[in-house]
Amino acid sequence: MPEIHPLRIKIGGRYWTLTSARIPGFDGLAENNPKTRNKHIWINESTKGKDLLDTIIHECAHCFEPRWTEDTILQFGTELAEILWKLGYRSTDLGDED
Repeated sequence: MPEIHPLRIKIGGRYWTLTSARIPGFDGLAENNPKTRNKHIWINESTKGKDLLDTIIHECAHCFEPRWTEDTILQFGTELAEILWKLGYRSTDLGDED
């Protein structure tokens, strides 16, 4: 997957920088400590297709509502990704071929 160039995004009234990175063992990671300035969301650079969409939604959900359980976020991210995928979402900029 081509890299996600750093993108400043707003979630729940707070800002993060979304970017790709090598993160062995993880599809994505999000900083969610309220005391951290310049928070980041990293998406594993090897993630693509519907998994990329699912991972972005998943990590953004962690940022939007940190009190949600991992199970809730997994279900929410996967179901929303499936809906968007059925509606035709494809990110040609990121080389999604799935």
